[in-house]
Formats: sequence, C-alpha cells, structure tokens
Amino acid sequence: MALAILAIACAALHYFIQPYSSELTFDACHYLASSELIVRALSGQAADTNPLVSAHVSTGAFGPMTMGQQVAQAISIDGPLLPALGAMALILGKVFNASASATAVVISTQILLHGLNTYLVVLAARALLGGGVIGPLAGLLWALYPPALVAAGMFLTEPLAATLMLSITCLACRSKTLMGAASELKKAPGTLVLLGILVGLVVLHKAALFPAAALALALMFLPDGKRFKIAGVIALGLLSVVIGWFALTRSLSGEGSLMPNRVASENMSLGSDIENAGWHCMPLPPRTQFYFFTHPLTTYAVSFINNTPAMLVLETSKLDRLIAHPWNHYRRTVFGLDFTAQEVWQRLTLLLAALGMVAAGLRTSSKFATDDGVVSSRNLAFALAIIVGHLLFLPFEGISRYFFSAMPLVTILAAYGASRLFLMGFGALPILIDMLICLLSSSWGASLMAPSLGYEKAALLGFVAGLLSFLLALHTFLRLELRTLAANQNLSANQSLSANQSLSANQTLPQSDAASTASAASAKSANRLTAAVLTGFLAAAFALVLSVKLLPEESPTRQFEQVLPAGQALELKVVLPAAAEKAPLNSPSYCGLLLDVPGTLPVGSVNVSVNGRACNGFVPWNEMIKGRQFHATLNSVSDTFARMSRREPHRWYYLPVASDLLRSGENRIELVCERDLAVGAHFASERKRFLSPSLEYFSSSKFGEQQDGRPIDTVRRLAEPGSTNLDKTKDRRVHLYLLRAFAPAGVKPADLSQCYYLLY
Repeated sequence: MALAILAIACAALHYFIQPYSSELTFDACHYLASSELIVRALSGQAADTNPLVSAHVSTGAFGPMTMGQQVAQAISIDGPLLPALGAMALILGKVFNASASATAVVISTQILLHGLNTYLVVLAARALLGGGVIGPLAGLLWALYPPALVAAGMFLTEPLAATLMLSITCLACRSKTLMGAASELKKAPGTLVLLGILVGLVVLHKAALFPAAALALALMFLPDGKRFKIAGVIALGLLSVVIGWFALTRSLSGEGSLMPNRVASENMSLGSDIENAGWHCMPLPPRTQFYFFTHPLTTYAVSFINNTPAMLVLETSKLDRLIAHPWNHYRRTVFGLDFTAQEVWQRLTLLLAALGMVAAGLRTSSKFATDDGVVSSRNLAFALAIIVGHLLFLPFEGISRYFFSAMPLVTILAAYGASRLFLMGFGALPILIDMLICLLSSSWGASLMAPSLGYEKAALLGFVAGLLSFLLALHTFLRLELRTLAANQNLSANQSLSANQSLSANQTLPQSDAASTASAASAKSANRLTAAVLTGFLAAAFALVLSVKLLPEESPTRQFEQVLPAGQALELKVVLPAAAEKAPLNSPSYCGLLLDVPGTLPVGSVNVSVNGRACNGFVPWNEMIKGRQFHATLNSVSDTFARMSRREPHRWYYLPVASDLLRSGENRIELVCERDLAVGAHFASERKRFLSPSLEYFSSSKFGEQQDGRPIDTVRRLAEPGSTNLDKTKDRRVHLYLLRAFAPAGVKPADLSQCYYLLY
C-alpha cells in the first residue's frame, strides 16, 4: 500500500507540475468523446451537438442518429471499459465540483490506476516468485518506471490493459492455490468464474491480448486433471461477458457484436505496407486504401510474396520498435531523466529480466507452492506466455505502446534477476560490467562508430560485441547460480547425514533417502537443461531486440541532424541524364530544390546559387500541396506535436528553379546561410540504395519513435543524391535534393498530387 501511494504521488507530481494535453489527440480523443456520449445518454440529453463527439460518430452515412445509436457506434469502436471509466470520472467531477476541469478529473483516474497497478505488481510478484524482497522491489521499479508515469497522464487503453493482465495473474495463482495439486474444483468455483470474467473483459478491451491470456491459463491449469471442467467454468465467466456485450450492442443499435471493432484491418494493412515501412500515416497510402477494412491478410500475404526479404527486415524492425524502446512518444523528461536515460532504463530492465528468466528456470520445481529459492515451473510458463503473447502485435504497426501491458511482468522478472545479482555480492561485478558493455555496444555504440566505419560495418561490430558481452554475462551468471545450487544441495545432504549418525557403519541408507538423492540429482540435471534452453532463447531474443539493424534497407530510417556553420557553403553536384530532359516541365515550379530542415528555415538568411546564378525563395513544401484534403490536418498535427514535445518536426522546404538554370550533365548548386543551420541527414546504404522521407505523408507514431514523422517513401523513383561537401563518409548524406516532376499520360502537370518525382 505504501508503494501504491508512492506511485500515485509520483504520477500526480509528474503530471500536475507540467500538464500536457496528449489525452485530447488521436485515440484518446475518441475515448474521451465516447465518455462524453455515455454521460449525455445517462442524463437523458438529446442527440449530441458537442463538436468533439460529433467528429467521432458518422451521422452522414447513416442519416440522423438517436443518442443510443451514437453511443453504440462509439463504444463499438472503443470498447466499453475505458469510455465507462471516463464517464464515471466525469460524473464524479460534476458531483463534487461542477467547475472542475474534465481533463484533470479523467487524468486523476489514470493516476489512481497507476497506484493500483503498482499494488497488483507486488501481489503478482509474490504469487509468481514467492516472498522476500522481490515483491516490494518489483513494485518500486514499476512505481518509478518512466513510461508508466507518462502513461498516467494520458487517457489510453494500455494502463487498464496492464491492470487486467495483472489481475488475471493474481487470480490465476490464487485459484490454483485454492484447488491444490488435486485440482479440487469445489474449493475455487467463484474465483474461476471471476477469472473467466476478467478474460472476457480483456476481449472487450484489447482483443489482441486474448491469445496471451488463454495460453497462460492453459499452461497454468491444463497439465492437471479435471482440465475440461476447469476450462468449462472459466468459459462460463467469459461467455457471460461476451453475451452481455452482444445483447447491449444489439439493444442500442439493432445489430449485435461479439467484440469491439478496433479497426484492426486498417492497422494490419498499414503495418504490412512496405511502402511506408509499416508506419501508420496520413493520408492512407495507396495499397492500404485498396485493401482498407476488407483484405488485411491479403495485404500481408501479398507483401511477403512480392518482397520476402524486405518483409522479414520489416518484421525484425517492428520487433525492435515493440520491445526495445520505452513508451514515451513525446520524449518527455521524467524527473530529470531524458529520453536517452529512459532508453537505458528500458534495456537494462530487459537484460535483468533475461537473467531473471534464467534464474527462475534454474530453480523451477514441479510443485505449485513457492518456498525459499524455488519457483513453480507453471508460474514461470504463465509469465512467459503473457510476455511472448504480445508478439501478436507484430503483424500490426508494432510500436512500444503495444508492449506496455507486458512490462509489469517483465519488471517482476527483472526484480527477480536483480535480487539474484544482489545475493552474489562482488561476484556480480563482472556480470554488471558485461551488461554495461552490452548496452553500449548496441545502438549507441554503432551510431558513434558509423561516421568512421560506415553504417553496415558499425552495425555488425556493435551487434557482435553486444551479443558476445551478453552471452559472457549469462555464462558468468549461470556459473555462479549453479555453484549456489550445488552448495545448497551439499548443505541439505550434510544435514541429512547428521540426522542419520545413529546408523551403524554396516547399515545401508534407507530406500526413501536413496530415492530422495536420486530425485535431487535428476532435478539438478533438469535444471541444467532448462537453463540451457532458456539461455539459447534469450540469446536469440537479445540478438533481435537489443541490436541495431544489420540490413541496408533499414539504414535510411536512422536520420540525424548535421549543422551547417554560418557562412559555410553547402555544395551539391548533380549530373542530370539526358533522359530527364524529356519530362514535360511546362512551369519552373516543377523543378526545384528540397531541403530537409528540423523546424523553421530562416528564409531571409539563406542564399542559393545554381550554376553560378542566384536563385532564392524557399517555401514550405506544404504550400505546394494546399489543394490536398489532408493539408490542414498535416499542418495541425505537426504544430500539435511541436507544442507537446517542445521540438520542431522535420519539414521539407522547396525552392523553385527555372528550367534555363539547369543543363544536361553536371550542375553545381551552392547554399549559404548567414547563421548556423541544422540540416536533416541520414545514414545511407553502402549498396547505393537511397531512399527519401515522404513528401506528402505524416506518421504520428514514427514522429514519436524516431523524431521524424515522415515515413520512408519507396514509391517514387529515386536516383542517387549528388555528393556534397558535408559528406563525412560515403554512408552519410545531407538531404539537399534536386526535384523534377513529370505527369503520366492524361494528367495535367499542374496537378502535383498525380505527379511522379525524380530526386537527384
């Protein structure tokens, strides 16, 4: 309870000292709108006129809608749990203080939820791994976990999903304890029904987590007898929730549903679209639009068939996006910890959890009850099933937000691993050093080595160094753990020998003691095998999750900023092929320079010359696409993220170049700024495969993960950029491109939305 209070205090302090309005954007806006609808329906008000809610329901396609139909449509997308929680918060806010801010009241429920999750983490740690310091240590780590503090200030599904998974963990362990080894159903029928109800709530809240919960429960209960009866009792609770939801939606809208429609088809279509690197983006890319809502599996299959290597690279990168980074899409500082420090926290937690898995595997026992140093094998399998079950999100967008509900169990295993290290004393020092080398050898080390070695060589070196240091840490950890186990077994043997000192020299040991010794030896061999299997699994997982990307297709996503000193010329040499002159360029506006700038370009301070002739007048690229429907949304989203994250998004700036300034063959372009200018750049492949950030798409997810909301665009035909004087190596390129546009047959060149682009 003290840890829960500490968690609430930390979350409240973090939010109310510097409030942020992220709960009013994107998904959170939908959930809050659904809460508003429920409140209006309960108060007997007429159909909604709130602009926030009106944007959430589609009255145009269905004609005038009653309040019940509006509520049904809203919760059929968002599910009932989070909107109902928000509605209760809004009602309580009106009861206690009519002038209270609705946002503050709703966020207060999320802060209290963080305290509840901390309390449940302690209970789950004790239920899974036994008593001692593991429970309080896990609770403390979760109470201070930066993404959990950030999530407490947002109105999204993930904190409540974590609550449900932790509740299922605690109740499953409680049910099994009540039933005992004989699986006596009469001792725990109520808890099993309640367990089924919780699983049903998972279906209604976040259906993608249902397979993880079902697998975990199967590993917990099915190995024993009466498995069908146990499954039937749990299914009874599950069906009561699903049938109740079906009846509710049918009564409100006339059409019942078994689970919320969370637009999974759109998410899967976007997540499997190679053209936007699996990122959700606005507007929808062409292939996603083609299969939108109807054939997501077709999109996934077509992507794999057409380009299997690229899809494998995409799925590997999504595994990194899902697990290896903390969920903090606006990169907020949490009590002085910047985002880099939070990444260290996340990866250190994963490494400690890996050690915790190995330690638990070494100390597993077939019995359920946990005692000193002994962990139930089914408990470990239960925890791993929930964690691994989150990999179901990989076919979708695959972002760190989706893994948040697994992090409480990861934190529990990390606490167990940390406790084992603490018991090793100074023997743990080599392990900690190896883990530090492992962290430094992954992304950060590769980024530091890339300018001198090239991206691919640095990535390979970082990968090998990180993997070797991780395996060395595991080897040392295993050796010390096995030595401790052997010492404990020798101590038990000596105690048994002392108890049998009354036996004469010619007497033999009782048969029961001999069987016990054989059983201990067999258990030790089984523990060694378990440890070997878990070590191999963790080594493979580390190689995928904590390493940098190796394949060149991913290198352009590693964008960075390079400062052009004041007064220094940025030179670009571009060779235009003769074929480029055949493109119809009826206006100078179809040819120009593109400059990638983080923030606002000081237009008056920038001077450009093309082949020795002055050419000035940069404008934001968005001004060139004003006629597009998403133009206003694109600007609004960019401004919102800039305000919330306090960092400017990368933008394209466009400079029209008259056709008579260019010539076939080599063209020399110079750019000089009177002040220091940050220019966007990226790592490029040694195989000369250059990609460009998209000109017209924006991804809020990618903006949060990689600080640049423009997906990599592979649709356009992109030639190799010309060399610049700021290229420190062949693997670094500054984004200063020459753009030429040509229109396909039957399309007017003035319509930029239908043009294809050549970048040189």
